[in-house]
Amino acid sequence: MTINRNESMTIPFVIDNQHHSVAAVLNDLLAQHKGHSLDVATAYFNVGGWQLLCEGLNGLSTFRLLLGDEPEAGADLGLREARAKLIKVLISDLAKEPFTNRRCGWSKT
Repeated sequence: MTINRNESMTIPFVIDNQHHSVAAVLNDLLAQHKGHSLDVATAYFNVGGWQLLCEGLNGLSTFRLLLGDEPEAGADLGLREARAKLIKVLISDLAKEPFTNRRCGWSKT
């Protein structure tokens, strides 16, 4: 999906990542709010998703990301134990990723 950044996009009723991608919709919203602040509280974080939103995030005046506590067990997330192990591996892999200014122009401070 191609979005003309000079035109305002209507948020689609269904975002299915085939006709309308989450990244395209979020990037359009970020472009419409360039220079504003954004605070996000979430329990999940994905480096690939962060990179897809990099340009729009750089246009914000400030951005704060609050991550929730790591779940102790799959039951904390309503998952079976096999999925909980996968989540712990993903969180461990993410913790090993270097967080540098090269990724998105943001720093840890």
